[in-house]
Amino acid sequence: GTITATVSTTGTGVLIVLAIVDPVDAGDEVTVSIPSSMQVSIPASGTSLNNINHVIGTSAALGPVNEPFQTTSPPGTSVESSQEVLAPTLSFSPAKLPTGECTAVDGVSGDCTSWMDESVDLTFGFSHSLAFAASHYIELTLPLFTRQMYRQQTPGSKLATTALDCSGTHCDLAYINTTGADSDKIGNASWIEATTKLRFTLTAAVPTSSTYLEVTVPKLAGLKLPPSGLNKNYPFPYLIQSGPTYSGLTVKHSPAVGAFVSSGVARSTVSLVSGRPSQGTQLVVTFTLDSPIVALQCSGLCGTSRATPAKASVKRDKTSWATVTLTLAGFSRVSGDLHHIVTTSSNGMSSASWIDSTTSLILTASSDIAAGTSVTVTIPSSAGIRPPSSGVARNSPTLMIAADATLGPVQPTAVATSDALGQLYDVTTSISPATAGVKVVVVLSFKYSLDLVAGDTVTFDLSRFSRTDPDGTLPAVGLTIAAATAGATVVWTTVSGHPRVVMTLDSGWSATAGQEVQLTL
Repeated sequence: GTITATVSTTGTGVLIVLAIVDPVDAGDEVTVSIPSSMQVSIPASGTSLNNINHVIGTSAALGPVNEPFQTTSPPGTSVESSQEVLAPTLSFSPAKLPTGECTAVDGVSGDCTSWMDESVDLTFGFSHSLAFAASHYIELTLPLFTRQMYRQQTPGSKLATTALDCSGTHCDLAYINTTGADSDKIGNASWIEATTKLRFTLTAAVPTSSTYLEVTVPKLAGLKLPPSGLNKNYPFPYLIQSGPTYSGLTVKHSPAVGAFVSSGVARSTVSLVSGRPSQGTQLVVTFTLDSPIVALQCSGLCGTSRATPAKASVKRDKTSWATVTLTLAGFSRVSGDLHHIVTTSSNGMSSASWIDSTTSLILTASSDIAAGTSVTVTIPSSAGIRPPSSGVARNSPTLMIAADATLGPVQPTAVATSDALGQLYDVTTSISPATAGVKVVVVLSFKYSLDLVAGDTVTFDLSRFSRTDPDGTLPAVGLTIAAATAGATVVWTTVSGHPRVVMTLDSGWSATAGQEVQLTL
C-alpha cells in the first residue's frame, strides 16, 4: 500500500502523522519506516523499555482510537512494545579527585615520602543504532582530565610531574574491558593529552544495530579526574565516526565529585591543642571544599514530586543534613559514642558527634556554605576525645576526611596537614647517693612513642635542685640509646627560677620509637 508521512514537533516530543492512501483490511499488520533523513532523534536522556509515553491513535472512520484517559495530543493509547535506549553515561571508580594524597610521611619533617596512585577506572556506556566497520571510532572529550601525577610535597605546595604524559601524541592504553553485544569489537583505546580526548577504535565490523556498548579503561592506564572537580551530569561531548561523523552528542549521566582543595592545593588541617596521648584534647579542624555545601540536602527518592493530578501531588524526597566526616585512626573516647558535641565554628558547622566503632568525628552543617569557604571547627577537650597512646605522627596519612555534599561529595582522603603528638613513658629518675645537700649523680631514663632524630630536644625540669656553677653546657655527661653509647649536648638553664636540663641529640644519632634513652649527669 501507499502511506505518506509528516513530522512535526509538539513541544513535548515529535508527532508523526501517517496518511493511509490505500485501504487496509482489519487485522492486517502495517510497518512503516521513518528514514534518518527525517531527523527524528532519541532524547538525550534515553528512553525506557515499553515506554508508556509513546502513544498511537487513529481517526479511522470505522474504528477510531481515542481513549478518554489519555492526556496527550492527539489522544491515543500507549504502544505495547518499544525498545530501551540507555542514556550515555560516564562513571569513575573511585570517584575521587587527584590532590597529591600522601600514603607515608617523614615522621619528623612531615614531608610526604610516598604518594597514592590517584588514577581511576573510567567507564563509558552508550546506545547506538549504527553499523560500524573496522577503524570506525568513538571519541570522548574529557576537559582537564590528565595522565599526569600530582604530588603534595609539603603542606601548601604541590608539584605535577609528567611521567605518564603522552605529550600530545596518541598514547595507546594497554587494557580495556567491554560489556554488551559486540563490545569486544572495540579493540583498543588511545589518549591524546594535548586535546584531552579518549578514543575507542573498532578492530572489527559491528553490523548489529540498536545495541548498548560499555567500555572501561582501568586505572592502570593512569587517567585522572580534573583537580578542579566535576559537576553532576556534566555534558561531556563525544562523537561517533561510522562513515559519516555524528557530532554534538553529550553524556547525560555522570557523578559530581569534589575535593578539599583551594587553588589546586589540598586544604584540610587537624590541630591537637595542648593535647596528650590517652587524654581528652581540644581538636581544631580546618577545611576548604571546592564545591558548595547545601545544609539540608536530598538523600533519597530525589526529584520524585508528581505533577499530576495536581491535588494528589506528593513530594517524596528524603532529606538529611550534610556532613563532613573525619576518621581518626587510633583515637577514642572514654565513654564511647557521643551524639551531640557543641562546637565553635567559623561558618556553618554548629554541632558534631563521635562514633566510637569507626573512630569518626562527624561535623554537621547547620547552614549553606559557599564553595571555596575556609571553615574552622573547634571541638572542646570536654568532649573527651583522646589521641592514641602511641601518639600521632606529623601529617599522618591515617587521619582521613570525607564529605557527603551532593554537589561535590568527597571520598575519604588523607588530611593534608596535622600536628604531631608524642608520648613519653617509662620515665624514671635515680639519685646516688640519696642524700640531700650533697653533690649527686642523676640518671634520667625514658622511652618515647615516636622516633627521635638529631637536633631533637628533651627537657627535664629539676625543680629545687641546684648547681654550684652557673648556667651552661654540662661536661662529662653520659648518654645511651638502647644500652649503646650515643652523643648529645646537655645544657643546664634556669627559667623563672626553675632549673632545667635540656638534652639535644648530636648529629648522626637517633632513637627509634620505644627505645630506652638514658642520660647520666
